[in-house]
Amino acid sequence: MEITVVHSEDCCQWEAVECDASTTRVNRLFFHHKRDPSVLEHWYPNATLFAQFKELKELELPGNSIKGFTSPRDLSINQFSGSFPSSLIHNRTSIESLILSMNWFTDKVSFAIFANLSRLGQLDVSYNVYLELETESQTRFPSLNMYVLNLAGCSPRKFPSFLSTQNNLKSLDLSDNVLVGTIPSWVMHNTTSQLKVRDNSLSGPFPKIFRNRSSQLTSLDVSNNRFQGSFPRRYRLDFFRVG
Repeated sequence: MEITVVHSEDCCQWEAVECDASTTRVNRLFFHHKRDPSVLEHWYPNATLFAQFKELKELELPGNSIKGFTSPRDLSINQFSGSFPSSLIHNRTSIESLILSMNWFTDKVSFAIFANLSRLGQLDVSYNVYLELETESQTRFPSLNMYVLNLAGCSPRKFPSFLSTQNNLKSLDLSDNVLVGTIPSWVMHNTTSQLKVRDNSLSGPFPKIFRNRSSQLTSLDVSNNRFQGSFPRRYRLDFFRVG
């Protein structure tokens, strides 16, 4: 698939594009499964096509077999083959939602690349089979305030410590990783709606209480782990899956 930016006054009518009604500037791009699934070649889109949208708030590129990004300058010596598109989001402080799930990025990436995205509320980089996301850093990411975070299949080995300061998380998905040990009690209380940690190697008892607060969780999936003991009554769930 080739993306071509057409300079037209009627940008609100472009396919897979939404713009702000008052400014007529593009604020959302959603290219969902645009590539023909029968095409086996990976896609290397040009990152500068997205970078020119200065007020972009939401970018969704799921299901497109993206393996890397290219730049018309950064080609003969820098082809970014298989690398996560860090240049795409660098200093894009207006981004509110970023969905890059189910692609083919191959790299080890620090979560610190998202540290300056103060408006980022929704992040989904799940199930990029060859992507390893390093969640531990000296940086505490104080500017982040996310409500949806999906890191399923991103290979963290423990619960990201920066989540202890994310008090507005509605949904957290850490399924299909290599998490070991117990669930920190602050995870159960900082996540206010849905928590998924299925298909890991978690063990031990469930957290009982955290700073005398009851959990607000309504949905919890901890299946395919190694937990022991009973589930605390303090958690009142609409959906609970343990086996």
